[in-house]
Amino acid sequence: MQWRLGTSTVIDAGVNDLVIMSGNVAMHILGEDWHTTLRDIAAGLRPGGVLVFETRNPAARAWTGWSDPGSERDTVVGRLRESTVIMGPDPDGVVTMRCHNEFIDADHVVDVEQRLQFRNLEQITADLEGSGLTVLKVRSDWDGTAFTGSATEPLMIIEARSTA
Repeated sequence: MQWRLGTSTVIDAGVNDLVIMSGNVAMHILGEDWHTTLRDIAAGLRPGGVLVFETRNPAARAWTGWSDPGSERDTVVGRLRESTVIMGPDPDGVVTMRCHNEFIDADHVVDVEQRLQFRNLEQITADLEGSGLTVLKVRSDWDGTAFTGSATEPLMIIEARSTA
């Protein structure tokens, strides 16, 4: 087994039994980059090779609980004042999260904007098939419970196989 860190461009062609995208990384890959990534992964898998990844279920609308108008807390580096503003989703399912972090004791501010693309199972299935991958299983949790599409299921854990 070999772990590789990087984008899909580091995947060697046609030699991999398994590719894992962890930590909801699929949501951070937006627009055409998503399709390029899936094509790179499909090209990197041996015939019958498997891609596994998790992504959030858009029906659960997780982003509605992420806004924070402002709060303060103690951290290992001192007092932190933080706020989060959520915008979207836009028509492509992209949610934009703007985070303001003020490290009061260090007199330092970090502002971060992060974009996450929420895709429903139908879209993911079509994108995978368009890249040469077929969905084998979709689970709603790490215990292996089948995904039903309910808004109460925050995750989709997808297992897809190379059709080449």
